[in-house]
Amino acid sequence: MQQTALTGLTIWDGQTRTDTADCITFAGPQITGICSSDDLPPGVHRISCDGATAIPGLMDAHVHMELNPEHREPPKQTDLGQRPQMRERAAAMVGAGITTARDLGGGAWLELELRDRINAGEIPGPRLLCAGQPITSPQGHCHFWGGEAANLDAANAVLTRQVEHGVDLIKVMATGGRFTRGSTPLEPQFDLPTLAAIVATAQNHQLPVAAHCHFTAGIEVAAQAGVTTIEHCSWVGPQGWASDFQPEVAELILEQGAVVSPTVNRGWQRMLDNKDQSLVT
Repeated sequence: MQQTALTGLTIWDGQTRTDTADCITFAGPQITGICSSDDLPPGVHRISCDGATAIPGLMDAHVHMELNPEHREPPKQTDLGQRPQMRERAAAMVGAGITTARDLGGGAWLELELRDRINAGEIPGPRLLCAGQPITSPQGHCHFWGGEAANLDAANAVLTRQVEHGVDLIKVMATGGRFTRGSTPLEPQFDLPTLAAIVATAQNHQLPVAAHCHFTAGIEVAAQAGVTTIEHCSWVGPQGWASDFQPEVAELILEQGAVVSPTVNRGWQRMLDNKDQSLVT
């Protein structure tokens, strides 16, 4: 297979600019080398990219392919007719340079179907890592996706259902959220023994656990339970968002080896400025 070379590039490896190379070669879908254009062998098809910068593929650690970002209210249930819109979102993401994304919640495993079609090369899109239906308390945050669990047995049933559908990770709602009416970020949704047991079961399936956490007490419980990632980590207290940062809880997160996924974005300030903050999931 003939090699193609993108020449005249500024190459950034994610930490530093590469001064000794200005060329990326590939054959088919595989990158075959990073080198100086002066060292290219004859016969390589050259494409001049003077003025462009090459960077590693971008990753979005927290998306919901099922949700339309323009909507201000949660869906009552998954719209099974939205596959075309989800394909459009996936194509737009990879077109913007996002090559990997974690989908952290949906109701009908449409995002897993999308993941598999992307992986099969049928449609363009980023590599998706999908959690399926999040485990949540009855009428808890994002209960409309079908993952309600009143006790540990019910939580394990939800988890098993996700495993059977071939998820890449497990999502659990450790606290409430503003996006779901009747749910509040100021309330933990599971106690420590229950959350720790959910994490242990997921680990038995070799699956990481992402925990939605706004309330500081919920962040602490999630860290103690051994979750893999703490989503949002908003330090919500009685005085509002980011009002209850506790250094000892931050130390606990570090000691436990959890990773914080803050989920901030370009429109974050408008969410904070929104009085009822219903846009903050």
